[in-house]
Amino acid sequence: MYNHETSDVLDIMHRWLDYHLYGMDNGVLEDVANVIVQNNLNQNVWIESDGFPPEGNVMYKFPVAMDGIKEFVDNIEITNFEVDDQKSDIKGNIAWREELILPMDEEKPHEIKIVVAPEFEGGTKRISGTVKISFEAALDKETGILSAMLVDYGLDKRITLKEEVVKEKGRVWGRNTETADIVKFKYEEESSEYRIISRGWINAQNVNNNYSKVALVDGEYNAYSFDMIPTDYTFKCNHKLGLIIYGTDPEETVRRTKTTKVMVKLNTIDVNIPVV
Repeated sequence: MYNHETSDVLDIMHRWLDYHLYGMDNGVLEDVANVIVQNNLNQNVWIESDGFPPEGNVMYKFPVAMDGIKEFVDNIEITNFEVDDQKSDIKGNIAWREELILPMDEEKPHEIKIVVAPEFEGGTKRISGTVKISFEAALDKETGILSAMLVDYGLDKRITLKEEVVKEKGRVWGRNTETADIVKFKYEEESSEYRIISRGWINAQNVNNNYSKVALVDGEYNAYSFDMIPTDYTFKCNHKLGLIIYGTDPEETVRRTKTTKVMVKLNTIDVNIPVV
């Protein structure tokens, strides 16, 4: 955000243009980091690194100490999805999302939910990179969608995308240009119970790769592996981590009309989370 109260993006852009357009030796390539991330807990903190994911991150294995087979039903009609509900300040359908995610300790017929207290040391842990998940599953239809979500559970007043003005017309874009208000993000007025860290999806027919499909055989298990959206998220260590495996994601995938039963071998669930 160019006009955030603690953002140096505009100054960096000016220096970059001065270097490339005017040939000014201003050190922009040496002293400006390749990656700059705004911290999701403290919007005044900007984390710099030479690349993404940052050097030194390691994979934390999400603990799934469960055996047996668990099944869920992919049926959008038994969820709280409403086509015209756009009340979220993040995006999408808040009624569907909260019914899937909350309560933390209740599992619905259309999901598999595993919540753990991660063994992180210190007050916070930075999740930075791509969360990877794999498991074996069988469907009772020839087609299907599989989704997974990583959730931060814990009461907290989190940053929203709503803005408040810090200084009216305090940002000057350049010579002979308009000015803009200097702003910051608002925090939630009341504590929320969760925030989605990341999520990912796969067409269940992409058994062999992501560019060809096969017809699924009823009850036949296949090995699935896919990535969640790359993220940079600072996690409070007194919170809990939740993993949710489900079918159709009406905010992101095709909205299937077929009812599909999905069976997952619990001891095959493998989730690797990149932490710094």
